Amino acid sequence: MPPARITSPAAPARLRGFPALRRLLRVDLQRAFDDLNARHFGGRLPRVTVRWSPRLKVAGQIVRSNRLILLGLEYHCHYPRDVRATLKHEMVHLLHWNHDADFRRECARVRAAVHCKTYPGIFRPYKYVYQCPGCGARHAVRRRIHAACARCGRGFFRGQFRLRLVEYLG
Repeated sequence: MPPARITSPAAPARLRGFPALRRLLRVDLQRAFDDLNARHFGGRLPRVTVRWSPRLKVAGQIVRSNRLILLGLEYHCHYPRDVRATLKHEMVHLLHWNHDADFRRECARVRAAVHCKTYPGIFRPYKYVYQCPGCGARHAVRRRIHAACARCGRGFFRGQFRLRLVEYLG
């Protein structure tokens, strides 16, 4: 199978400054999957397509309905040595969907990280700050919301504890 290709022509311009980009794009992800499947899982994992995603900000994602594993190109430009560990992590998700004890145990067995690292720009900045009129608690969020303070409302939406927008951060 040919090496994985980038699916978006817009991605390279944004990532062009990373020295690892060219090397990452030469990695044959499908061959790496087959190798890791044979070595760590005895070949028992179902065949899936593995490819780079120029839009994904995190390390990886599994799309079960399409039998697809996406690896975040931007994340791996920051952490190029984590490709195999991320692929193993996503492969464990083929066996265990949630990050439960069995998942963590399997990750430890195959030496895969349970969580990804962060880098500047991985999360969108907060734009809005809401405040509870009851307790005064402030909540920073990324998009506008219609919510009430769970603490004051004891888990229910109560109008008198509806969060009010107090600050726009841009």
